[in-house]
Amino acid sequence: MAIIESITKRFFTNRKEIDLAFAQLENKMASEFMKAKFAEVNDSVKYIADIDSYELLWMNETLKAMLIERNIEWKGKRCFEVLQDLPVPCEFCTNSQLIDEGKVITWTHNNEKLGKVFLVRDFLVKIEGRQLRFENAIDITNQVKTIQSYG
Repeated sequence: MAIIESITKRFFTNRKEIDLAFAQLENKMASEFMKAKFAEVNDSVKYIADIDSYELLWMNETLKAMLIERNIEWKGKRCFEVLQDLPVPCEFCTNSQLIDEGKVITWTHNNEKLGKVFLVRDFLVKIEGRQLRFENAIDITNQVKTIQSYG
């Protein structure tokens, strides 16, 4: 059975099995291909969300630490709920623009919930027939403040 189907099927059964399924998914994401595509760079935050359901599937330790500081739980929740504190998908969501796996969408975003400005790069990856948004965001808050102080 595919890992993704396994997670979905076991979601309401046993918490230990859920954690194991997520660990297996994280291991799959850490394959050599994914490492090359989604390598850890500086203190950037990274996450993977399902394009159709917006469910957060994985995030790096930097983003987890930011959420832990604010007592925010993320597993099994949707990106717009966790990262933007919204009840519906974000107006600025790039999901509809992510059509080709080779296309990278670059944009900036002031995340009021986290109190940071990010330079964001989104791209699409298809795994086991599922379309996933990989997001890599670099905190540029200090650079923006420096520029604004000279303005």
